[in-house]
Amino acid sequence: MKNRLFYFLCNLLIVCIYILALSINPIYAQSGRRVQPPPPPPPEPSSVPSQPSRPADEPAPAPEKTVEVVARLLVTQDDNKFDNLGNLANVVVSTCTERLRQATALSIAKEKPLDRKQASDKAKAEEQHHVVWLQVQVDRFNNSRSASLQDFQVEYIVFSPKDGKIKTQGKVYLRPYQPSVGVGGIAVPVPIPVPNSPIGVPGQPNPLQHSLEQAGVETADRIMQAFKVSPPPISNRRP
Repeated sequence: MKNRLFYFLCNLLIVCIYILALSINPIYAQSGRRVQPPPPPPPEPSSVPSQPSRPADEPAPAPEKTVEVVARLLVTQDDNKFDNLGNLANVVVSTCTERLRQATALSIAKEKPLDRKQASDKAKAEEQHHVVWLQVQVDRFNNSRSASLQDFQVEYIVFSPKDGKIKTQGKVYLRPYQPSVGVGGIAVPVPIPVPNSPIGVPGQPNPLQHSLEQAGVETADRIMQAFKVSPPPISNRRP
């Protein structure tokens, strides 16, 4: 009887120890785990509006092209105080200058009137600027105070900087105004009266003034071609 009781108690003790071991093992297992840090908070929305996404088939915008300046020009006209062609020369010079400014590859500035030698000396003193010298001439007048368009001419000379050498030169003869014709039109002798005011009455159509403006454009285009600059399309042509 005592032996049975002893065996029963021993078995009971073993069962209790086993149950106690099972309950203690998870505690040790949990105590060995590392505590995971909490996840970071979501980023706050930016106050800068997002750029709209470009469709996949839409090409990216091309970068802006910077135009390289090919040449820098100083435009001057003949300083001749002994003729009455100042108004005529002003029309040619102003038109030529504005036409040259239309070429983005050229940098244009105006210079005070100079004679030919002064223009050459001015170019010699320049480091970068070519000097464009313009002169309006009339080959001949007759006794009736009339002249033909072919009697008027625009002489142009471009002096190089530092040495004053001639880069290009030429003469442009006036011709009847032709809105659709550029460089190289056919000159037709058309009699043009020359009143006291060389370009006629302000505000009234005058073929001489139109031809002078046309000659200024042609002169500018020839100068551009000397620098291998393509003349831009002609705008603001008279009807």
